Amino acid sequence: LSAVIVPLGLIPLELQRRVIDDAIAQSSLNLLVILCAIYLGIVILQGGLKYAMNMLRGRVSEAMASDLRHAVLAANATRSSEPSDTDDSEDPDVTVLTAEVDPVGNFTGGAYSIPIVEAGTLLATFAYMAIVEPVLAAVAVGLFIPQAAIVPIIQSAINRRSQQRIETLRELGDNVVEQYSEHDTEPGEDRSSRLATLVNRLFFIRQMINRIKFRFKFLMNFIDHLAVIGVLFAGGWLVIGGTTEVGTVVAFLSGLQRLRAPWRDLVAYYRSASDARVKYGLIRDIVSRQ
Repeated sequence: LSAVIVPLGLIPLELQRRVIDDAIAQSSLNLLVILCAIYLGIVILQGGLKYAMNMLRGRVSEAMASDLRHAVLAANATRSSEPSDTDDSEDPDVTVLTAEVDPVGNFTGGAYSIPIVEAGTLLATFAYMAIVEPVLAAVAVGLFIPQAAIVPIIQSAINRRSQQRIETLRELGDNVVEQYSEHDTEPGEDRSSRLATLVNRLFFIRQMINRIKFRFKFLMNFIDHLAVIGVLFAGGWLVIGGTTEVGTVVAFLSGLQRLRAPWRDLVAYYRSASDARVKYGLIRDIVSRQ
């Protein structure tokens, strides 16, 4: 499904160019009707294929989340049945079962289809733009390069804080369970102080993550607008000089919009993969204890 969806995304770009440069320029109503009908058919076909692909992604995601939960429960059951030197048994990994498994499952659902569709769409659109007008394509590509360089640096900083947050959440959950257990030997005042400290730590970690994420979002939006300005300026220059047509510039602006969506999805995929890698590593440590 992913492989079929990619080439379908290029057809609307060419249809837009043909509508402006051929149908409208030649005042041909018949050609306009034909091109718009083809456009509509491609949109419906592409939408149906994406719906089917997304349903499959959802099924795979939930299957992975279910498998991980069963693995964690099995690990807990094994540890509970083993003799212990103390009266205290390990608490069930509630935070893992409820909060950490889903991000790994969600990533798994699109682990292959997302890079195929989004990277394929990105490369195919760049190739189309390069064939139609190499100068404008070079401008667009040049403004995507800084984003590609920034993403790994930003995500590395987020991953470190994300792992700290997960470990703090687990510690908070363990402390809450112990507070109401029969074997809690720590004084209530000390336990409450400890819980308050962990809650405050979670707040500050989340604030640090948000600060990094929103600064990155601001930078990405700024570079996106620079790309539009660059294409408008370079395209206008070429149209005024008589070396390209208005329809080409319009198709390029539409192409930039089409590039923006898969590019953002690829960035989100990279971030999701990094986050899932961190969470999966922590889950694997729990399961491997059995």
